[in-house]
Amino acid sequence: MSPFFREKSDSRDSSDLYWDRSKGSQALVDWAQGGASKSPVKVSSFAVIDELIASIVKSGRFPNLRSITLAGHSAGGQIVQRYAVGGNSTNESLGPRFSYVVANPSSYVYLSAERPVARSTSAFALPGKSACEFYDEYGYGLDDLNPYLSRFSKKQLVERYVRRDVTYLLGSSDTGSDDLDTSCFANAQGTNRFERGSAYAAYIRAFFPAAAHLQSVVSGVGHSSSKMFKSKQGVEALFPPGS
Repeated sequence: MSPFFREKSDSRDSSDLYWDRSKGSQALVDWAQGGASKSPVKVSSFAVIDELIASIVKSGRFPNLRSITLAGHSAGGQIVQRYAVGGNSTNESLGPRFSYVVANPSSYVYLSAERPVARSTSAFALPGKSACEFYDEYGYGLDDLNPYLSRFSKKQLVERYVRRDVTYLLGSSDTGSDDLDTSCFANAQGTNRFERGSAYAAYIRAFFPAAAHLQSVVSGVGHSSSKMFKSKQGVEALFPPGS
């Protein structure tokens, strides 16, 4: 099942929600960050996913449902990673096991102010004064959260994310710049998607060693959702043991 988050340029009826990303990927209006729709009413894309999950689980049509995997590639990977940080709080107790597959996003939400040291995927430090002033704002960190997430404290968001089943699915050849977020906020996380994903997985291992998060690399694959999810590693992530 795949949600369709319409954007301003998409054809739509007057009753269809749409998200206006014309000003760039700003966390308050970006569907990939859980932002609110522009019209006809303001609804967080996270709330849309909440409702989709609840409608499936509570429908009674799937009595043997044991697990639900939320997976996304590129911008889809962004929304899955952010949703794993702060979404799904009311649905976790419904019964199914939840897992999250984050494939080749342009950026990640960090849980603290540290970032990778330049050109490193294993060393972390607080950026110097010359770095992006607002590099840790939501979308990239946990400052100035959007309305959906601001219901929770940073501590609650960190604890929720760390305990969740998350796989970082990375293509080893996803090192190009096509549609890459090149803002200073994203560049603080690395120079390309593979470097940023490798650094983020290492960051979780270093700062939150109790987290049951996995890094899975698909060798030789670039920015291709079909090749990523059809790979051996992709299938294993989408259908984890016991699912």
